[in-house]
Amino acid sequence: MPSCQSPSVRKAALGLVVLALLGLTGCRSQLLITPSPIYSPLDADHNRQAILRGLAAHRWQVVSDEPGRIVARFDKRNVGKHVATVDVLYGDDAIEIRYRDSHGLRCNQVDGRCETIHRAYNRWVVQLSRDIEYGVQMVQREQARPAVGAGPE
Repeated sequence: MPSCQSPSVRKAALGLVVLALLGLTGCRSQLLITPSPIYSPLDADHNRQAILRGLAAHRWQVVSDEPGRIVARFDKRNVGKHVATVDVLYGDDAIEIRYRDSHGLRCNQVDGRCETIHRAYNRWVVQLSRDIEYGVQMVQREQARPAVGAGPE
């Protein structure tokens, strides 16, 4: 029977400690997620409205707004400690969210591209994608509603 002082037991124990520490520190970083495109039956102007609604739902701030691209920033606590910036690209039939930059989110750059990032970023962009999808649905419903006072004459 091996004693607690044997080299094999010490190596095994050390290996378990190292794995546990790696598990605790490594679980916060994940591969960066790029959400699937949001396909929309709306034109570009209405997609822009849907995007702005989605951004407002969770306090994303518009940094710049030009035809076909909105740059948006999310600052978790509005103190600049954990910040994500994305490009929201849109046209007549689709909307895409792409990583642009971050601060305090442990982005691991490989060949000039962020490969892994803090898991919070992934949660934020997945939620933003859902919020924009909901914005598309809301704009669609508003378009389908007859205008107030518009009835048969």
